[in-house]
Amino acid sequence: MAEKMNKQQLGIAAGLDALMGIAAELDALIAQERLAAWDEHGGDMEQAAWELLAELDRPESE
Repeated sequence: MAEKMNKQQLGIAAGLDALMGIAAELDALIAQERLAAWDEHGGDMEQAAWELLAELDRPESE
């Protein structure tokens, strides 16, 4: 019984790890798209990068 639960917990942990990896990749793609759009419209790329970093540092609850 304990072995089955341990395997389930490992499976859940692996699934969560995979989801976190996907979320990180999506964040990176969104950031790239936003920076490209900002650049197309003549925006300050350094300012855009700082704003994106600040956004990523904010807790999810905000």
